[in-house]
Amino acid sequence: VRILLEVLLEGAPRVVADVQELQAHAVVDPVSQTDVTFGLDYELRPWRPVGFGLIFDYAGGDLREYIVAGAVILHPIGGLTLTLAPGVEHRPVEEEHGEEHEGEHETGVASTGASEGSENLFVFRLGLSYEIELSHRWSLAPQFNLDFVDGDVIEVFGVSVGFGF
Repeated sequence: VRILLEVLLEGAPRVVADVQELQAHAVVDPVSQTDVTFGLDYELRPWRPVGFGLIFDYAGGDLREYIVAGAVILHPIGGLTLTLAPGVEHRPVEEEHGEEHEGEHETGVASTGASEGSENLFVFRLGLSYEIELSHRWSLAPQFNLDFVDGDVIEVFGVSVGFGF
C-alpha cells in the first residue's frame, strides 16, 4: 500500500493552488426574499481534481444572516467545479411575546411586541460553477448554489472573482 501511495503521489504536486475569492451573489428565497450577499472563500488544492476550503457568506438588508462552512471542492473537468459544504447558518429570529409577560410596563399593560434573538441552523450548500481564467492569477466564475436549511431550499446565483497564489 505504501509503495502504491508513493507512486500515486510522486507525480502529483503537493499544493497546486491556494485560491482566495471575493464574491457577490443574489439570493432568491422561496418566500420571495431577494437580497445581495458578499462572501470570502478560501481553497487549498492538494491535488488537481480536489480542493478543501472554508466559506463565509453574509447577507445584509432584511436577511441579516451569515453562513460559515467547510467545503470539499471537486474540479472534474476544465473549469467546472462542484462544491459540497456542510456548515452553520446564523440568522435573527423574532420572538413573539404573549399578553401576560413578566416584562410588563409600570402601567400594568403587557408588552405584545416582538424582540429579536438569533438561531444557528445546519446548512448544506451544493454548488456548481465554471471558472474562467482571466490571467495566470485571476479568474471569474459564474455560480449557482443551493442552500438546504431548515427544510427550505434557497437558490443563490452569483459571480466570484478569484485570485490564486
